[in-house]
Amino acid sequence: WLTSDKIQGARQASDEVKPPTQATTITQEFIEVPVVTYSEMTDSVPALRYTYTLHYPTIALSGHPNHAKATNDIIKTFILDKLEDFRNNLEPDTDVPGSADATSDFTLRGTPTLLSPTIVSLRFDSAEYISGSAHSNHQTHVLIYDMERGSTLSTEELFASTTLALPTLSTIARRELRARFSDMPATEFANATTEGSAPLLENYGAVALSREGLTIIFDPYQVAAYARGSQEILVPLTEIKNELSPRVLEALRMAETQFREATTAEFGGI
Repeated sequence: WLTSDKIQGARQASDEVKPPTQATTITQEFIEVPVVTYSEMTDSVPALRYTYTLHYPTIALSGHPNHAKATNDIIKTFILDKLEDFRNNLEPDTDVPGSADATSDFTLRGTPTLLSPTIVSLRFDSAEYISGSAHSNHQTHVLIYDMERGSTLSTEELFASTTLALPTLSTIARRELRARFSDMPATEFANATTEGSAPLLENYGAVALSREGLTIIFDPYQVAAYARGSQEILVPLTEIKNELSPRVLEALRMAETQFREATTAEFGGI
């Protein structure tokens, strides 16, 4: 199984992989829409009474294997970090008493939301149950990676103006939430949504990029009661197009008509 030391070792191994040489422009030689297959890690750790399943995409670029390897190492590090966060919640000082007969579990499933020759956007939905808790905790994480430049993109970096990025998303999110929660009195709505939809990076870390536009994902409790679940807001490309960076728009253009998945067998057992 993956102990904390093994997780750290795997993360360090990924960190040692040097990203591809940075490019300042999109080159014709680089244009290749990636193919995705899926990998899975699953195990149980009896000593800490937990099980986990990590199901995640693996990128293939036949003409650019080094870029694919660097991307997959970033993905592996990303999911191992989420597993380590879960492990940390199991430490003895947790405020949730565990049961000697019960186990905790962590499940994470990833899927691409955009596959372009230069930028990929990957969504990871996780469910975490800590023994003794009243219910599972659900979260969504997004990884956007520029394969050509070898860098992870924050939500702000998707925009031409990083200064205006979060205020723009906050304004759109609050407008859509107000329409969605029309049954809530104004004061109740403000109390529920103001803090979680404020223009802060911590509130907009889960923003996925796709050919349709941007999808803002709020976890349960963030902008509404748990019973209402997570909230997803699609910001159509037609509404946000003029705000996005030219590089992101170019990645979207190249991905518009090409999105392919393959089975492991089809792509030679990646």
